Amino acid sequence: MGSIIIFGSVNVDLVSRVTRIARPGETVLSASYDIYFGGKGANQAVAAARAARAAGGSVAMAGAIGQDAFGNDCAANFTSAGVDVSALQRTTERTGVAFISVDDTAENAITVASGANLRISAEAVPEALVLSASTAIFQMEVPLVETLAFAQRLPDDATVVFNFAPADEGADPAVLTAMLDRTDIFVVNEHEAEVAGRLAGGADGLAELARRFGVQLVVTLGAAGVDLYSPDGARQHFEAPKVAVVDTTGAGDLFTGTLATRVDEGMSLSEAVAAAAHAASIACTRPGAQVDVFAEA
Repeated sequence: MGSIIIFGSVNVDLVSRVTRIARPGETVLSASYDIYFGGKGANQAVAAARAARAAGGSVAMAGAIGQDAFGNDCAANFTSAGVDVSALQRTTERTGVAFISVDDTAENAITVASGANLRISAEAVPEALVLSASTAIFQMEVPLVETLAFAQRLPDDATVVFNFAPADEGADPAVLTAMLDRTDIFVVNEHEAEVAGRLAGGADGLAELARRFGVQLVVTLGAAGVDLYSPDGARQHFEAPKVAVVDTTGAGDLFTGTLATRVDEGMSLSEAVAAAAHAASIACTRPGAQVDVFAEA
């Protein structure tokens, strides 16, 4: 296994259990709340580090946190999970916070206060970490222009895994297209795929999106499993294990972090997708966005 680097968001999640998700203008009461570590980038980094334990690979987090207690806690959490924090940037903005409601059916509603995540700098990541990367993971909770700038610093042979989540309807089409041109594995759900295809030149359908950008397109379908479209448009379907769902928060991030790690270890993409789907299904049976599904492996 080589060296994985994640460029993305770091948040603290404040999670409340509710009987139903509040509608606009409505107040819904919750008895209490829990505090978890989150942020899509951080979730993927922790998942990758835990998935990589057996192979002994290195995983680094390039993210931005505040000079506050939440920032200190996030840094300590990375270290505890085995994530290299040498590329973690401190800013004058507060550490990002996500406010999450989870209802009785395990569906969630999330509001993110980005804070320090908007101050992340691609150029601030140490050159040695960039040049040593064999795989890099990206998402959409930090500025896309910085994401592209970092991706363009990577070695040509580094594998780029780009998770277009959360989908940004206002993303600059030129920047998104340039990012897709540098992407090897594009991870989306159906809505994210539709938004990306429309912004990046109007790709009509999933197979066309994979063909147009020459990417391995991984489409997550929740309980229905995962579809994999190869650059020639061919489709392969993977079933998701049936589980009793408790909380879906962070399951997609664990899927992406696991997928990237298994590919970096040398698994075929099909094997990696199946392994990631299995891990994400286990995560849905436990609360929190950074569940360690590899602890018993």
